[in-house]
Formats: sequence, C-alpha cells, structure tokens
Amino acid sequence: MVDNAITESLHILQQAHPQFSVLSEKHLQHMVSQGALTLISMKKGETLHIQVLPEMDRYYLLFGVIRYRIDNGDEHVVGVPVTESGSIPVSEGSSLEMVADEDSLICGADSNQVDFMISWTSLMDPNFDTRSEISLRLAEMNNPSIFMQLPFEYVDAAFRRMREMEVAAGEVIINQGDPAESFYLIEKGNAEVLQQGIF
Repeated sequence: MVDNAITESLHILQQAHPQFSVLSEKHLQHMVSQGALTLISMKKGETLHIQVLPEMDRYYLLFGVIRYRIDNGDEHVVGVPVTESGSIPVSEGSSLEMVADEDSLICGADSNQVDFMISWTSLMDPNFDTRSEISLRLAEMNNPSIFMQLPFEYVDAAFRRMREMEVAAGEVIINQGDPAESFYLIEKGNAEVLQQGIF
C-alpha cells in the first residue's frame, strides 16, 4: 500500500513542475520505489548537506522556501511561487547545501530516469502531437515494451535503419549458423522458428 503522504507529494510535484504531469501516478510511485525519485521533508531552519551522486542529480522544490549553495558558491533562493526555475541541477561529486527558510518539501530526481520515462510515456501517448513514424510503428506492435529498456535515440535509429521485406509462405528468412546481423519484426502473418540440437 502506498503512503498517502507520498501520493499527495507526487500530486504536488505534478502541479508545481508540469513536465511530470505526463507521468501517471503509478509511474511516479514506481520511480519512488526504484530510488529514481526521493522526497525530502525539511523543517524551518533545518540545514541539509548532500554529496551529489550520479543517480540523484536534480532537486525540485514542491513547497516552501529554501536557500542553497553548490560547492560553497553563491547562495540562491528558490520558493513557491517559484522565484527561479524551481529546480536545482547539480553535477556528480558536487556538494549541495540547502537551508529551509520555511517548512519545505523537495524531490530529488535521477534526471536520466525522469527524461527516459517522460520520453517513452509521451511517445506511447496516442494523442502525442508530433507522432513520428516510430511512435506509429510501436503502437502497432504486440509488445513494444521490449524496446523500452533502450534509450529512445537507439530505438529511433534502429527503426530508421529497418527495411521492409515481403516473404512468401515457406520461404526461409535465416538459417541456423548464419551470422546474426539483423533482427526481424513480423508486421503481418506468422513465422515458425526451427532449431537443431540442444539449446
């Protein structure tokens, strides 16, 4: 069962930072459970020091006001309504110091995972404005999730390199032992795979 405070915090994240609104509550909760999003509650006057890890490289203010410094540099203030971008991008290995001027809630995020989820969710949305050939092809597939472990640009490149070929019934497409230089997607019809020996 998901904690109500987490659910409410994720709703605030979607409202305060619209890029998250394309993700479903289920996607966001999954990202929390996998550590791609983490929620940090700070009380007024509390100071937090973070050594930035590669998997947590952006912080979003959900409510409150915080002052922050990166690597002891200039102090910045971010508050709601947002006075800067509302997010704090940081680099791996840098140190981040945050001080809460009011009770505040912050969401730490793995920006690569966030971008990945947003890209795939947008691509699979049937109402996506710029439906590309790749989104149409993925929508026609029985199991497009096999591609979802790959970065979008790799999938896009793979689809751009594909060529269509018509095959007659009984025609051999590839023989056992041939170099594995291609993979095949069946757009229409059925195929049988035969393998000799023990596998």
